[in-house]
Amino acid sequence: MQDIHLFTKSLKDITGIPVMGVWLNNAKLKFSAQAQILENKQPGIFSGAYSTGRFSAGAGETLFVSGVETFPAGVLLVGLGEWKSWNTDSFILSLKKAVRALSFCEEIDFFAEDWLPGTLEKSEAVRLFASTTINALVPVKTLKTRDVKAPKTHTVCWCADKKSSAIQNALLDGEIIGKAQIQARELAELPSNLMTPSHFAQRVQESVEEIPGLVCTILGAQTIQSLGMGAFWAVAKGSKEEPRFIVLEYHGASDKTPFVSLIGKGVTFDSGGLSLKPAASMDEMKFDMCGAATVFSCVCAAARMGLRQNIMAVIPACENMPSGSATKPGDIVTSLSGLTIEIMNTDAEGRLLLADALSWAARKKPAVMIDVATLTGACVVALGDYASGLYSNDDALSEQLTRAGRLSADYAWPMPCGESYAAQMKSPYADLSNTSSTRAGSASAAAAFLRAFTGDIPWAHLDVAGTANTCGAGRMATGRPIGLLMQYLLMRESSQKNVSKRLPKTSKNAS
Repeated sequence: MQDIHLFTKSLKDITGIPVMGVWLNNAKLKFSAQAQILENKQPGIFSGAYSTGRFSAGAGETLFVSGVETFPAGVLLVGLGEWKSWNTDSFILSLKKAVRALSFCEEIDFFAEDWLPGTLEKSEAVRLFASTTINALVPVKTLKTRDVKAPKTHTVCWCADKKSSAIQNALLDGEIIGKAQIQARELAELPSNLMTPSHFAQRVQESVEEIPGLVCTILGAQTIQSLGMGAFWAVAKGSKEEPRFIVLEYHGASDKTPFVSLIGKGVTFDSGGLSLKPAASMDEMKFDMCGAATVFSCVCAAARMGLRQNIMAVIPACENMPSGSATKPGDIVTSLSGLTIEIMNTDAEGRLLLADALSWAARKKPAVMIDVATLTGACVVALGDYASGLYSNDDALSEQLTRAGRLSADYAWPMPCGESYAAQMKSPYADLSNTSSTRAGSASAAAAFLRAFTGDIPWAHLDVAGTANTCGAGRMATGRPIGLLMQYLLMRESSQKNVSKRLPKTSKNAS
């Protein structure tokens, strides 16, 4: 990973290229505070570009301005879009464009203090600033054989009238979250011949050696079968790559404090099994472990931030492949919970993994369970790539996650998963079927299937099939919904009474 660090800096200490923002308001420029100061000193230095048509102030538009007396190296002017529609999304877009325009610089100085979205608290905006700029600076990692120059050291500074320890702490939190998103992206973007279940388990084990406070348990094929994880094994047994059931625990609170359990779907490649997928775009099925990459990276980030919570990642990792040992449509298996499942379509495999993972996690009596999975194409049809589908058995949890999505700009949209949808998952031969009896509402029906394995524990399911990765020629992982989940964990910590201060964190811990 590139060496990127974020700091707060006073205005008098600026040494890099400053970035200043400007809106468009009723066909006139509306300057942010620092940009207005420079415009007053040198009338026309910025407005001249607008009047001549070189700059329209659209959200994310950038213009390098030279000849600025206060900053001889020049200033990057970034458009913030229409003043009346200024929001978190346009804030993020403007940040990304500005950072990429100056990616050749070793230091970038943002005068963003005076163009924060009014919908966010300052600490929330600063965290989002940090995670956004880091993700914008780090390119997609490839295995191309061309010569690659050593990564540059980047310093991104938040400039204000004076330095602030509160802002520095928020920057460091955002730096850790941003690097967790990058870690998840890199894991998901590895080809499936390299990212196997055993390799994923190895990466998790290595994190324990690097980050204090983590404990890892890894179960192999024999233990998975002996424990009675018949649903998980039904998917895994078709591949020569052995499955791994991975548990990563972060202990940041007392032993009496219940865990927050994060469960991630870890299908490192999904061919569909005997219900084989079409060849077109099957290569994108390496992204079917984005849920696993998410929960793993979240636990690592929580440990690096020193959160005073106990958090557990549960990851069933395997491949879904066709072979002589693969599960056949119509087979019936017994899950860890004891419920029997008729497997009508072997390409509806994610819910089988999660059924046993949820049952296993529920036995640990967590405070809450949240699963993350690229589960259904139906959710993509319903919500596209803007919001993850959010399904829950607990209204309060659903509201908290929805709010966390808004604050982190990693949106989730509440969807139903009640009894009427559960009825679609009945089988005449077993307790449940792994596919719905109708295509209508099939994403909600899949969530209702998962709900059967949660007991009375507050639970939420995030269907990230549309948000965890992009498709087509520019296919890549996005690192979502790490922003949402980390915001939820931070909100959860701030709402707890009598919680002692966090464990120490440093910028080095984020690397």
